[in-house]
Amino acid sequence: MTDTQQHNCKMEHSHKKHDIPAHSSTVHDNMEKDNTPFSPVTTPLSLGEGFGGEAGEPGELVEPSLYIFDFDGTLGDSKHLIVKTMQDTCRELNMDQPTENAYAATIGLPLEQCFAVACHVDDATADRCATVYRDIFQRNNRPGAVPPFPGVLDTLRTLHEQGRLIALASSRGHESLQGFAQEYGIDDWLCALVGADDVTHAKPDAEPVNVILQSTGCKPEDTLVVGDTRFDILMGRNAGAHTCGVTYGNGLREELEEAGAEQIIDQLDKLI
Repeated sequence: MTDTQQHNCKMEHSHKKHDIPAHSSTVHDNMEKDNTPFSPVTTPLSLGEGFGGEAGEPGELVEPSLYIFDFDGTLGDSKHLIVKTMQDTCRELNMDQPTENAYAATIGLPLEQCFAVACHVDDATADRCATVYRDIFQRNNRPGAVPPFPGVLDTLRTLHEQGRLIALASSRGHESLQGFAQEYGIDDWLCALVGADDVTHAKPDAEPVNVILQSTGCKPEDTLVVGDTRFDILMGRNAGAHTCGVTYGNGLREELEEAGAEQIIDQLDKLI
């Protein structure tokens, strides 16, 4: 990290992540944002020789000071658990079952919005689904149910040892997200942790990134947002940050490209 980057980013102690206030978000406030045209990021990104991206053209930024990671599908392999729990929820509420792909396509959105989109239900029903889902999730989420993807822990450890700032921005609730960070043993490496209930407007809105930028003192141009779905990429672009898509999670390469990901990688360790 350069002296300028160190000046621009305040090294926050990991416990500061708990100081981010939680809000009761109404997730359907963000439904229309997903259809809003997004202005392209004008400064392309190059992450140096260690970065194995295949999309985008080399640019001026060599080493981000701040890495903001999505969790589900980016760090944690949670697809099976999420889809099963959504299926169990619809079964318990005697609702029609969408396909597994329909469920999986909503991963990355706030929970209520997942049901609204996958099951085509109204706000009240989606809220009820989310309540039941959370209860069932507690039963289904046993230790080891969401393993980290290969190379994730080593990559995060290396970034931490290099002095990079690491944060999480997820559509998962704060308490659940914090629990997985502790299970993975990465909570002491994080400068910020933002869940859906920590913001008023969740992905693809820029607010989760903006909250982290404000808490760390980093600038968008020194920040890389990494995620597996278009919602992550659009969130990063809305905040003016650089973006990187990963192909091993829940999103398709074509969707990441269409969303404007500056780089796309097949393994997280391509970041180092």
